[in-house]
Amino acid sequence: MSISDRKSYRPIQVVRKEIGLLFKLKETERLWHIPALASLCTGLPLLIGYYFGRLDFGSLSCIGGLVILYLPSTKIEHRMLTLALCSFGFIISFAIGAGFSFNPVLSAITLGMFAFGVSWLTNYFNLPPPGNFFFIFIASLASCMRFDLYTIPARTGLVAMGSMLACILAFCYSLYASVRIPLKPHVARTPKKKYSNFSESVITGVFISLSLAVGLFFKFEYPYWIPVSCLAIMQGL
Repeated sequence: MSISDRKSYRPIQVVRKEIGLLFKLKETERLWHIPALASLCTGLPLLIGYYFGRLDFGSLSCIGGLVILYLPSTKIEHRMLTLALCSFGFIISFAIGAGFSFNPVLSAITLGMFAFGVSWLTNYFNLPPPGNFFFIFIASLASCMRFDLYTIPARTGLVAMGSMLACILAFCYSLYASVRIPLKPHVARTPKKKYSNFSESVITGVFISLSLAVGLFFKFEYPYWIPVSCLAIMQGL
């Protein structure tokens, strides 16, 4: 095979490999209980809100229910501690995003600083996937809501109630799982180096801030999807 044939052959192989990886289905380590529990944690608040004629309240509580995705497959005390801390993080994320949404420039800067801090903390404590994603997602969503100082406590409380419901359901499920499902051995994740963690957190914060600023500057209808999409791409860092 000539040199020119080799040069044309390698890119084709790379493209085929990437396409194969794109459509490859990998076996998940999680049981089917977790998706069912997640649908219950997010769907039940919406159903309650619909029943009482406050679908807007139900949708906000659904956001807090997403914390169930951080439920680890460990001992019950570690599960509940992890979920409680993540619930607190959800509440802080929404409060910060909503509290600084009165000014587009300040909102973008604050979101970028928050994304930097959350990324650094989740990497430092080796939080498993979805990692920093939903914390930044909630802050981005709250940053794009209409600013109303008097409704921020109520809206933040609704997110907290959704997280509390998820914690209650997770506790009930953990009691069942501790008896019926054998625990898998916990595999410690390799922590990132300090410089790598800091640099990746800075990159995340800068691009999240810029992406929200672009969405707010051009007055898109749903500008929070821009930093969320940017974050989803950067998950491979």
